[in-house]
Amino acid sequence: MPPLSLRSLILTVSVAVLATFTAAAPIPTPSPEDPCRVLGSKDQGITYDEVAACYQYIPYDANVAVSTLKTVHTLFDEFYVFRDSALTPNLAHPFTSGPVDIVDELNKIGQTDYQNDYQFHSALVKVIDSLNDAHAAYAVDCYAAYHFAQALTLYAPVIEGQQSIRVFIDLEKRGYDDCEVLTIDGQEAFPYIRAFAETIGFSKDSGVRLNQALASYIYDQERGEFVLSSGRFSERVTLPGKGSLTYELQCANSPTPVTVEDGWLVIKQTQSSFTDYESYLSNVCHAPNSADSQNHALFNPVKQPLITMPKKSVLLELLDDESTPEESPYGFPDAPYIGSGNATVYYQLKNFQGNGGGSVAFASLLVQAFFPNKDPLEKSLPSDLRVSKSIQDLSTAVFNTGNGGRYNAAYYVDVQTGSPYSSNSLFYDVVTLTRNGRQAVYSKTTTLYPRISPKYSQLATYPWTANADHITILTDGRCGSACALSTHYFTLHDVPAYAIGGYQGQDLSMFSFPGGAVSSLNDLNSIYSDANVASPMENLPYEGDVYLPILEIYAKGASVPMEYDPSQYTASFHLDRTLEAAKSCGNRLLILLGYKLIS
Repeated sequence: MPPLSLRSLILTVSVAVLATFTAAAPIPTPSPEDPCRVLGSKDQGITYDEVAACYQYIPYDANVAVSTLKTVHTLFDEFYVFRDSALTPNLAHPFTSGPVDIVDELNKIGQTDYQNDYQFHSALVKVIDSLNDAHAAYAVDCYAAYHFAQALTLYAPVIEGQQSIRVFIDLEKRGYDDCEVLTIDGQEAFPYIRAFAETIGFSKDSGVRLNQALASYIYDQERGEFVLSSGRFSERVTLPGKGSLTYELQCANSPTPVTVEDGWLVIKQTQSSFTDYESYLSNVCHAPNSADSQNHALFNPVKQPLITMPKKSVLLELLDDESTPEESPYGFPDAPYIGSGNATVYYQLKNFQGNGGGSVAFASLLVQAFFPNKDPLEKSLPSDLRVSKSIQDLSTAVFNTGNGGRYNAAYYVDVQTGSPYSSNSLFYDVVTLTRNGRQAVYSKTTTLYPRISPKYSQLATYPWTANADHITILTDGRCGSACALSTHYFTLHDVPAYAIGGYQGQDLSMFSFPGGAVSSLNDLNSIYSDANVASPMENLPYEGDVYLPILEIYAKGASVPMEYDPSQYTASFHLDRTLEAAKSCGNRLLILLGYKLIS
């Protein structure tokens, strides 16, 4: 088959973008004033200003920028399956995400002058985050070498019909717990937090982004208990805009507001040593040359570095044992609760809270445990992939080899016949689709080879088997990827979903980023290398990776990919968080994504 016609257009656009870069800026001569010298000499007691000064001192290098942007541009122009769907305007509620022309935005980065290296890489992070797709991310170690935390963790309960920002836990134990936050940096607190939440590239639903920004309890599987997760507002992996935050608090025990200014606690993440900006570039930023260091198991569960899910506060790791709240004072039963009289038993899959995804196969196997299969394709959803000449070459080399991940047609099923592909026709019998005025080449509709659960006779003895009345989904919308697919499968069986939190009076998504099969630059280049096929992308010059989804999934009977189909997201019921419930065992259940099985 001749090369696809879009290939030449893609190359033309790429060349045009790269032509806008100027020659590399001259490298300044290291001096005693090099702020990276100071930063490199410290492991503790590091200040925000010291990190910011080092980051911003590293000079812009057009050679690094050209190499980086060329690779990122190719990935999102040829492989990102939602390149054109992302242009969709006026998405219906509960979505609150505007159109993004990711190709054009990358072109603009190529046409912009940057004062330093940090500005360029930050621009890439921000533009990919603007897709509000947690499967898509630009992540390099260079500017995530230090993390930043605030002592005040925040939440947004509804009290007497009004939603406000309040202190969830003051980790310095100064008595500010549950104080209302009136202002932050002189601005009204709620709009301030709302504006911050809009920068979190996690969900197309602003209510879910708010939940991601604020604090909650999460279940720590290693410790077997619930612990604090500070939320993205109070704990950041990238350099905040300024060195401190000023809060105006109204506390119940004070007739007048109090003003609190908290600087960022800086936590060093890198194990590499450096003595100046040049050794920082060499030891922290630059990637190793060996491709052997790259993980290329596409069928493994989602690798979580790109998806910043709720995690235990790093401040808890640094505070001494006396001041560390090991668990909430409200208690939570370790075993299922059994009441008296007409017994009601509650089971919760604790490890599904704040769930960023995992195995697509598990998504269907989980539901099959409650609704056993009636036919092999019952738990499979229609799907397709972007196709280009280089993808065709790769698919030919890996077909039926046991390798190649999502580009091996042997892992798919022809939805018309229900049979696995006996040839590589999936990647050659293609269609051209026009979405939002732009064309791209896709495979015809297919689906991943279904994983069928063994038939367990004891399933019939459980009161919830095939009985939606005995199953309830509780979620705050931070249920993504394979977790989103599980939730979708459950709702197909009329299981109700309760979405918790977000904004008062607004519907909330029960899941986020369901579209599909996250991959990365390192994964793809390793697959190309193993197949002895030339990759169209170079490795990044910096240690790190670029993540993106390569498979889009549709609800049955739908013509719009589920990622951009808001009709599939709204939960059956929406519940506000309340002051009383936010820290109780009940709200711990509600805050996280889990399944409550009632018998």
